[in-house]
Amino acid sequence: MILITGATGHLGYLTLTELLKQKSADEIAVLARKESDKTKEITALGVDVRIGEYANYDSLVNAFSGIEILFFVSTHEAAMDITIHKNVIRAAVSSGVQRIVYTSTQGDKPIGGDNANGAARMHALTEEAIKQSGLIYTILRNAPYMESLPMILGENVLTNGYAMPMGSGKLSFATRTDMAIGSAKVLTTEGHDNKTYEFGGIHSYGFDDILGILSKLIGKNLTYTALTSDTYEKQSKEAGVPEMYVIANLDFAAQVREMYFDHPTQDLAEILGREPVSVEEYLKKVYE
Repeated sequence: MILITGATGHLGYLTLTELLKQKSADEIAVLARKESDKTKEITALGVDVRIGEYANYDSLVNAFSGIEILFFVSTHEAAMDITIHKNVIRAAVSSGVQRIVYTSTQGDKPIGGDNANGAARMHALTEEAIKQSGLIYTILRNAPYMESLPMILGENVLTNGYAMPMGSGKLSFATRTDMAIGSAKVLTTEGHDNKTYEFGGIHSYGFDDILGILSKLIGKNLTYTALTSDTYEKQSKEAGVPEMYVIANLDFAAQVREMYFDHPTQDLAEILGREPVSVEEYLKKVYE
């Protein structure tokens, strides 16, 4: 039996949808923190909904009973407290889970305490704990979701272009849907034991590239301006952008500048049996 954590979220639910194309509902369970309209929708599909929280070890042990394969969707909360991810791994071992498939992220993930990026360190520690657990594992290092592009570019991109302190950094975007299809294939096919896959696109794109694609789509010259971090921070504060968003955007921009997400890969394409949806295809669908 396969259990999906985070099944009420975007990636988890899409993976469940793909899994149901290959497995009967009685072969699948999901983990949710509490009952909701989404869990009622999942129950209506014939899927067993089990209630549990990463922070509650005992609830996880109960939820994982009878589970052979665990699809472990990471949570950003573990960046503040890694024990909640370790709870999932310990509970999987205690419950007799045989295999774990973990959704990590692309980029360098040093374990040392000098790593300023909390999310990267979280994934590094989780990957290491999984490898030390004795469980058969597959790690999926997911690229940034292509569906986030419209939010990143903002609602005025087609009139004002785009200005951010991303430098000339590039990202190997992939769609959440392609990642879900790939995840379902990994969960239901052989040959993935103790492997790590980069789940991203076959090409990386900088924001010059992205604005160039948009320019062709709408027949208007749009430009990307690489701001300095100081300029972006000053402009954002003058515009009244809340500080928490400014900090988050500066952190993301720094990762892009440092090529953290510049990992073009054939891994997802090989598992899908086709090329993943490209940035060109996605932008055409959204903006043309």
